Amino acid sequence: NNTSSCAFPTTEPFDEHAALALHLRSYVVTCAFAKGTPNEIECHMCPWSRKAAIGSLSITTENGILLSHIQKCDQEEVRDLFAKTYCTLYDDYPAVKKMVKTALKSDLSDKIDDDSTDADVSVIGHRYMDWGGIFLVAIDNSTPDNNRRVVGCVGLRPCKRDEGDIRGNVRHSYEIHRLAVNEDCRGMGIGKALLLAVDRFVSLSLGRPNVKFQIVATTPEILIPANEVYQKMGFGIKEEKLMGKIRMNTYVKESKTEMLRLR
Repeated sequence: NNTSSCAFPTTEPFDEHAALALHLRSYVVTCAFAKGTPNEIECHMCPWSRKAAIGSLSITTENGILLSHIQKCDQEEVRDLFAKTYCTLYDDYPAVKKMVKTALKSDLSDKIDDDSTDADVSVIGHRYMDWGGIFLVAIDNSTPDNNRRVVGCVGLRPCKRDEGDIRGNVRHSYEIHRLAVNEDCRGMGIGKALLLAVDRFVSLSLGRPNVKFQIVATTPEILIPANEVYQKMGFGIKEEKLMGKIRMNTYVKESKTEMLRLR
């Protein structure tokens, strides 16, 4: 070839310096793993991946509550926990009962969406990962038989630009879904820990510091604990809207990513 027209003129058929320059200018890296490869290997080989970000969120709170990505064995408890959070409102607010039924048939459904979903993984978790988000559970392992007991959960997904002024007006906008904490475990900081974890997930996903983003959350006004935890965590009310007879509060928290390291 005529080296004078090359972007990286070389003096030899293979020039390692030119090869390095081309490598550093690569804008995509593709890694393939065999089915069944342990997550630890994938995260070690590709520390920038979403799996690595999710794995780094497996932490234990001061109260001994483990936060981790949802597993298949957690799904039934998550669905039950979410339904119980609202069940006392069903008689007075039929719209809430309809909302819960819709959630259990959509993003909280435990039915496999398609053949690409591994039968051994959580369908709910896989669904949120496909959306570019995450679904976390809070686990209490202090039961007498040391079984996993789900005492809290939260989902997070990126918003789309066509989702209205509140959700679509910021380039990096995320929405919280299905935040719930077992009534017996409230006051232990579980809701706060879950919100901190999704905030960390956004920082890890965006991958660089000082990137502006926002997190949106909508909850019924009569769910006092949920409203209180959002307010304590720096969320401000952006919109109040009636859904049937119930007032829904939409909260927004604006933040910037921090420089975080995978654990």
